[in-house]
Amino acid sequence: MNRIKVLHTNGEIEDFKPRLIGQTIIKETGIDEEKANRIQSRITSKINKLKKDGLTQISTGTIRSEVSSQLLKEKEFEAEGKNRKLGMSMQEFEDLMTYGCKDNANISYSPEMIAKYAYDSIAKEYALLDMPKECAEYHINGITHEHDCEYRNTRPNCMNYDLRFIAKNGLKIDGKGLMGSVAGPAKSLEVLLNHLLQAWMAGAAVLSGGQGLLNFNTLLAPFAKNRDYKSIKQAIQGFIFNCNMSLICRGSQILFSSISLDLSIPDLLKDKPAIGPNGVVNGVYGDYQQEADMIFKAVCEVLDEKDFNGAYHRFPNCVFNIREGDLDKYEGNAKLLSELGANNPTIYYVNNTGLERTVMGALSSDTPVMTMNGSKYPQELKIGDKVMTFDEDTNGKSWQKIEDIIPKSAPKEIFEITLDNNYTLKVTENHNFPTSNGKVASQDLEVGMELYNYIDEPYNPIDDYEYEFIGIFLADGYIRDESRAEKNSNVIEFHLKQKWKIDKIIEVCEKCNYNYELLDKRDGTYSLNVKELELRNKLNKYYNENGEKSFPTDIWNDKNKVANVIKGLMFDAHKAKNHWVWSCSDLPLVNNVCFALSYIGRKNKIYVDRRTGKGKTKWRPNYMVTFGKNYTPLKKTTIKEIKKVKNEDIVYDLTIENNHNYVCGLGGVHSFNCRTALPMNFTGDYEKDCCNTGNFMYTTLNLPLIALNANGDEEEFYKQLDKACEVAYKGLIHRRETVIDAVYNKHMSDFLLQKDKDTGEPLWDIDRTTITIGFCGLNECLYALYGIKISEDTEDKGVEIINFLNDKKEEFHKRDGLRWSVIASAAESTAHRFAEIIKEKYPDAYVQGTPGNYYLTNSSHIPVCEESNIIEHIKNADKYHPITTAGNILHIWLGEVWSDPKALWKLNQKIIKTGTVFWAYSKVFTYCNECGFSLNDNLDECPICKSKDVTTYDRVTGYYLPTNGYNNGKKQEFKDRYRHKNLA
Repeated sequence: MNRIKVLHTNGEIEDFKPRLIGQTIIKETGIDEEKANRIQSRITSKINKLKKDGLTQISTGTIRSEVSSQLLKEKEFEAEGKNRKLGMSMQEFEDLMTYGCKDNANISYSPEMIAKYAYDSIAKEYALLDMPKECAEYHINGITHEHDCEYRNTRPNCMNYDLRFIAKNGLKIDGKGLMGSVAGPAKSLEVLLNHLLQAWMAGAAVLSGGQGLLNFNTLLAPFAKNRDYKSIKQAIQGFIFNCNMSLICRGSQILFSSISLDLSIPDLLKDKPAIGPNGVVNGVYGDYQQEADMIFKAVCEVLDEKDFNGAYHRFPNCVFNIREGDLDKYEGNAKLLSELGANNPTIYYVNNTGLERTVMGALSSDTPVMTMNGSKYPQELKIGDKVMTFDEDTNGKSWQKIEDIIPKSAPKEIFEITLDNNYTLKVTENHNFPTSNGKVASQDLEVGMELYNYIDEPYNPIDDYEYEFIGIFLADGYIRDESRAEKNSNVIEFHLKQKWKIDKIIEVCEKCNYNYELLDKRDGTYSLNVKELELRNKLNKYYNENGEKSFPTDIWNDKNKVANVIKGLMFDAHKAKNHWVWSCSDLPLVNNVCFALSYIGRKNKIYVDRRTGKGKTKWRPNYMVTFGKNYTPLKKTTIKEIKKVKNEDIVYDLTIENNHNYVCGLGGVHSFNCRTALPMNFTGDYEKDCCNTGNFMYTTLNLPLIALNANGDEEEFYKQLDKACEVAYKGLIHRRETVIDAVYNKHMSDFLLQKDKDTGEPLWDIDRTTITIGFCGLNECLYALYGIKISEDTEDKGVEIINFLNDKKEEFHKRDGLRWSVIASAAESTAHRFAEIIKEKYPDAYVQGTPGNYYLTNSSHIPVCEESNIIEHIKNADKYHPITTAGNILHIWLGEVWSDPKALWKLNQKIIKTGTVFWAYSKVFTYCNECGFSLNDNLDECPICKSKDVTTYDRVTGYYLPTNGYNNGKKQEFKDRYRHKNLA
């Protein structure tokens, strides 16, 4: 009797054995034996019936489907998930082989594409089943996008290499030297370049994203010593050609690679030991500017000369670092770069002006800053807080937003500066101050130098008795509250010996119509209770967690209210001959009183009475603040003492919008702004924060969908955005745990774990990588919430949204100590996917594109179709780049065939004075497949040979690819791009 045959996925065929069904169910799902046998019996009975109808062969996939059906009937839902078959149907696989896939414009139609997407169908489905259920639901519903799900359980994202590691240690492509030849330190430029290329190839097997080389020409320079320019250029040419010929990445992609080049050797590398041939140190990198310049020139010339057919080299992405002074003159590397950029649309620019300092000018944690909500210590500040700023050129004062706050490790010693008003501030050695001698770093300050004080114009207040009463309360009032271990009371109490003070308080109470009760005199003390419960609850908020009083934080932008609080606070101040003296032991209140006095035009000094009391009575330090009776227009203060003090705490860099200076220290000293763009915001150490590290992975938020789901209600939007961030957090942490298991426990990626021969440090360390929250469609989100586009956002509502993400990032960092960041996602396919989901759920929603070709505006960009001038795009970048420190890009879409190099140079000079960090001038270009002619224009026909066999290239998101490989959304975006006619 013929038996039914079972076809396995590996091609083997064997007789149908019913018992294997039950055994497999128990092994894979863990359900009890009785239930498994019941399911086995049902399936066996069904198959035997089909045998009578002519069934001779059945696949394991079909049997597994039957098992899933029976598990659902048994309500074994979790077991059904474990039993599920992963992958694609025959029809789906045939479609893939016939039509390919356009999810990734960097993958061409090839056998490797088919292999990749067949694998992806299994790995993506597994990832969605393996990740936390809530994360999978958010991804499927398009609220979030989990990038590279196919590599979720095996690989981190991207990496920036410090080529010194390979120059010093050589290369093991498997990390151990078991799978391939082990190379020692390179002896020549050509060999080192080959090692770097091989490292990228090995990295492509264990990373899911791009790979880069930092400071390429600077760190490579020692290998060009005593080499003629022709041979250097030949070596660079071979490297760039090989980068574009390495079809070895996932799905047969070109290596997604990048190099960054320095117009000048960075200060942070000038004194570092230079690794040369054989891995031997030969001087410092500052000795090699000439060699670095030759490599820089060689790269520019090879890029300008294109390939054999006249097409641009698309990889490695060449990123040019611009630092202070690099573009001062139109000569040397500045001229070379401008000439290259005028014609070559593939390059990028990075604004590094004043950024690369291991510890930038920073404040200690006990040096307060003057904000619109009173004085705050750096650790209390938040991105978006407004601080008092001063422009010494125009004498203008304004409140400006904090764009970034970077906590970092500090030197063991920092500078404590004491001024002639007895105020002190503590800063790192390179913190800059505006002085009578110009801009001076703290390490170069001298006793007797004058710093600028913040003292405003004199202000005489209009009576406001409500706020005068608040000041009186801060001076002498008291509230009993259980939170401070006191018996709770519903009144505001005053207990004073002086009758005139009580009379003054009663007078103000009557002006405000407050209910009060004067109690009998006891032990020479007058007791006055003010019975205003609402006021009592308001004033109770002016106590901090230590039970100390603090200044009202909600009135700082109203000078009249501030002045009246001071008026009330000072009603019992001691009147000396030419000044008043006020004393208090609550330091938070003292801080704000000093700022408030400066704010209303009163110069002030501070003295500290450190007497501790006698016997068991211990006094807190008492602070005495003196201020002039009359306004004194003295805007400078003299340095009385400078000394180094020990510091075991972290310090804080502040980035203020528009590069303003800000007011810090009790005396209100003007302090220069510290701008940042590089991700040197974790340890403050360039090698640890920027080298041999990268982004672990990011999850992108669908901002407009969250706004639409909130019905355009702002409060509900932030509630749902908070929830989406938490879901993204949960998913990224889970992903991190699975990759830790793959890399460190299962040793899938030992290439990343090879160690430096001297320090023992690994090539890659997951704890130094960034974990990132991304976003897409800010423009459409603003429209859904407020009915405005991003170019109409005069109230900076968009900035508030991104600052919310930054606050969440900081919350996550405090939660787990990991390196969190916010990125403007490079949403190549995600922008299309998100928009399609939005239109399906909300047909009338505002998105870009046409039916079937919808897309969202990338990250925080102005829509590509808007005819805004270049300056508007730069202003938009200036606003958003400083608050998306994990990455953002300004695309300037040009329609020029050729650009004027000098015009490009001048525009770049303007851009580096803004907060714009990363930008590119992007032009469409057409390549003729017949005669090899290329032109920076969108053409259907070659102007030389008239052939219609042409290929159009444009920047898909971050790199150039043929537009015929774009997905539908990107094809529509390409059509919509408004191209500026020139650089003016």
